[in-house]
Amino acid sequence: MLFAFTALLGSCIKNDVPYPMVVPNVTSVTVDGALSVDINNDSRTISIVLDEPLNLQKVKISGIEFDKENVTSVPSVVGVHDLTNPKVLTFKTYQNYEWVISATQPVERYFTVQGQVGPTYIDEVNHRVIVYVRENSDLSNITVTACKLGPAVITDYSLDKSQMKDFTSGIVLTLTTKFGLNEEWHIFVETTDSSVEITKYDPWTREAYVYADGVAGEDNGFRYRAAGTSNWMTVPKADVSQKGGDFTGHITGLDPLTEYECIAYSGAETSEIIRFTTEEARQVPNHSFETVSKITGKDYFKWYDPSSPDPECRSIWWASGNGEGSDGYNGTATLGIILTEPDSDAADGLLSARAQSSQLVGILACGNLFTGQFTEIIGTSAGAVHYGRPWTTRPRALRLCYKYAGGLVDCVEDYPPDDVVKKGDKDRFQIFVSVGDWNYKEYGGSPESPVRVSTTKAERSTLFTPQNAGIIACGNFVSSEDKPEWTELEIPLEYRSLERKPTHIIIICAVNYRGDYMTGYSGGRLWLDNFRLEY
Repeated sequence: MLFAFTALLGSCIKNDVPYPMVVPNVTSVTVDGALSVDINNDSRTISIVLDEPLNLQKVKISGIEFDKENVTSVPSVVGVHDLTNPKVLTFKTYQNYEWVISATQPVERYFTVQGQVGPTYIDEVNHRVIVYVRENSDLSNITVTACKLGPAVITDYSLDKSQMKDFTSGIVLTLTTKFGLNEEWHIFVETTDSSVEITKYDPWTREAYVYADGVAGEDNGFRYRAAGTSNWMTVPKADVSQKGGDFTGHITGLDPLTEYECIAYSGAETSEIIRFTTEEARQVPNHSFETVSKITGKDYFKWYDPSSPDPECRSIWWASGNGEGSDGYNGTATLGIILTEPDSDAADGLLSARAQSSQLVGILACGNLFTGQFTEIIGTSAGAVHYGRPWTTRPRALRLCYKYAGGLVDCVEDYPPDDVVKKGDKDRFQIFVSVGDWNYKEYGGSPESPVRVSTTKAERSTLFTPQNAGIIACGNFVSSEDKPEWTELEIPLEYRSLERKPTHIIIICAVNYRGDYMTGYSGGRLWLDNFRLEY
């Protein structure tokens, strides 16, 4: 009876306590046979790239991990899925969150013939192939040297290479895969009166990439010279790559802002001469931090001087968490914390920049220096910046001098799932450099500094990382080793594209590697000087 009364009483009690907001982030997904799995917690998407022989209708996901506990999915993520079209899943905590999982299966396709001129044109949508040969070629007696138009291992062809001879009117080739896919391809061989020509060229500062069409199987290459000189230099064979009749040359050892001439050759024939001018060897403004001036009415410094004789040092380029008060943006300096300031201990010239960390009521303030603009303090424990400054050249490395005095982590608020940090761990610092083509409308910044980053908890999953899609090239250095004396460092930039051209450069120097998570050693110091770009 007592139980019945208690149950009845409980049923009359109204629960007005709201459920907590628990947003599940995916930390890893395991897919059998996947070449890559891209997880985007911001857009709530999982994008899978599958190897060619796999079946898109039967994609096996064998595991998924979240950064929260007790997350369920409907339908279950683990299992076999038909991903010929994107699939919607619901991840449940106290709320429901819709995610989209999709898969693509890139297929390497090629078709080449003996004596081919230039590249093969493959239309994957309309299933058409066009190959060019010399004008006097016999189209009824063509030798096919390579053919792959469907997924590897699982594709059968209605004709083999030896049966593909007469291309007078083109041929039809049927592809069948073991998963039931059937495609009809139309293949054409046509003649051209052009045996070799330069199709594209891309000059950098001390190098250039030149692209040409020639005759497959011939001696193909490039010659170049400074404009106005008479002696041609041949690009070494090791710097020429070829695929069929399409070949590319990498010319090195050039001088900045110099005009050059170049020709391509294929056998005894040569192309018309093209001319190009190399880019400048531009250096970052205020590279040794000699130019400083005090914030108007304040007792701390900004890293430019409106009265500087150097036009590039008259406005903001380098920024820090202090804030750059002349623009109305005040950072930690408004809280009485100066994170970055000039130091007379210099490796080059009279001054260096010294970044140092601090803490206020147990919250870490990370010392930093970066290209861009500090924008705002958010509450008492977060801030926002805009990274980047306008830039168009493509350096190969960043060189600089630094000193570092670190210690044991004494502030831990948060950290990413794949990098657990505990009090007592040896802290690390970071120097990061990148050139990219970020659009400020997409990345939330400004035309001058396009990438917005906020360290609020809600936005930490979207922090700027080396995986950012706008990056063309980047280099990253992270270390915990103390350096009491000036040390020279070179950070190579690894290019993800040789054809994309940058619009901005981002350099970030942080005393605490996980400072954007308010985690690190509050007494760390990092001295920086003499930044130079190598080309």
